[in-house]
Amino acid sequence: DRVNGDQRTGKPWLHQLDKPDLAALGAVTGADPETLAGMTLARYQGTGLAEVTAPPGMRRTPRWWRQLSCSRYCPRCLAANGGRWMLAWRIPWTFACAGCKVLLADTCPDCGRRHRRTRTGQPRQHGCCDLTGLPLPPWRPPRGGTATCTSDPAGTPAFALPAGGHVLAAQQHVDAIIAALLASRARPAETAALQQYLDDAHAVARAAVSAVNGTAEPPAAAAAVMEELGVRPGPGAAASPLASRSGGPRRQLAPVTAFGVTIADIMLHGRHDDPDPVIAAWLAGNTASRRSTASPADVLIHWGQASPALKAALARPLAARLDTFYQLRYRAVAGPARIPDAACARERAAALPSLLWPGWALRLMPPGDYDFLRYRAALAMMLAVAVTGAEDYRTAQELLGLDPFHSSRLATFTARLRQDGILEPVTAAICQLARELDEHGAPIDYARRRRLRRFSQARLDTAAWRRQRYFLTHPATWAQRRHLDHASPPAAPVQEQLARLRLIELLTGTHP
Repeated sequence: DRVNGDQRTGKPWLHQLDKPDLAALGAVTGADPETLAGMTLARYQGTGLAEVTAPPGMRRTPRWWRQLSCSRYCPRCLAANGGRWMLAWRIPWTFACAGCKVLLADTCPDCGRRHRRTRTGQPRQHGCCDLTGLPLPPWRPPRGGTATCTSDPAGTPAFALPAGGHVLAAQQHVDAIIAALLASRARPAETAALQQYLDDAHAVARAAVSAVNGTAEPPAAAAAVMEELGVRPGPGAAASPLASRSGGPRRQLAPVTAFGVTIADIMLHGRHDDPDPVIAAWLAGNTASRRSTASPADVLIHWGQASPALKAALARPLAARLDTFYQLRYRAVAGPARIPDAACARERAAALPSLLWPGWALRLMPPGDYDFLRYRAALAMMLAVAVTGAEDYRTAQELLGLDPFHSSRLATFTARLRQDGILEPVTAAICQLARELDEHGAPIDYARRRRLRRFSQARLDTAAWRRQRYFLTHPATWAQRRHLDHASPPAAPVQEQLARLRLIELLTGTHP
């Protein structure tokens, strides 16, 4: 029996029912076929929460957590509803029962194994099929000779959670997102936004589970969540479910998922565009310590489909510990960080002059023996890195139309600023200026002006300039000025050349 070309193995009624099955069950139970179909994991097909079909030879893989190999369950619900199993318990995102206010169980307290049984009640006749009454073949123990546990899941002790705690709040929020995801199938934009949030939550949750075993002290929020889950951080926590183990099944335990998703909810819920900076610094520090990295990009590449806002929150603590170039590239000081978008680099560089505007350069220039033009050129390159996110200084030079020179000159420049004690405020001011340019834009396309000869090789109206200069240096009456309008004031070649250079600089943002 096949469904969409896939061999139906295990419990096919759990994943998907074909039309003949639905028709037969509908005739027997009197239930609508759509209702019956919604009682299988096919209810979540296409959302990323669970997958019921896969190409031949491939495993069914959801978008986020791996599909649970066994089911979690709420003992109190089983005791109250006659052993009816909830479909939501088979979704990895479900780790707590919001109604009973308990953590879901996933292991038997008697045998210590995860739940694998598909029924909770006792058979009507031992050794006989409940449906036909025919004798069943003799039972064979599984390989290894381990006897099957016969304890009732409804009798499993339930771990109570505080009513106003973080864990229950996280589960309620996840439940709301799942309901919205199921209801938004016909609205792709809304579905994409919800899936992006779960992408971020999944990335944070996995990082939090790893970080709790790291050397860094967990923040207060993480300590509060561990207290709700009955976990004590420190040397005595080695036997807790959050303690590091080999293999992947550890992440399928309910306390582990609960901890990670709750940390993600605290970090992201209500502040998705501005994730919690304390948790971000904890996660980023642990990620960087586990990987040999030279830049935030080497760490952030492992965050997969995380949103730019989340990556920016992680980039700030990473780049803040590195050199000035990465602080500029990720704008990791004096405000929110960002992830560079290489596709917009050239467009953004067009609004930048090759020499920083004199007014800004004078404000950022310390007293000392600095060449003003070179100082402005170095500041312009720093601004280009902050605005465009260039991969290196040479790329920033090319975007500004500057002649390439060795990056050691920039290293020497920043080292001198550090020696003068102003590198940090200059870097912060450049980052703030870059954010303002991103938000408000610039009215001049300097790149276009640098390409046009009428701007890059502009000529000075020497006659008008001489008269204006003469009037400014020789006050005259109105009658004398009318007479001088038709006269030829004396030439000043050096001043005229400097005036022409200043005119070209004003038009193109660079010095000829």
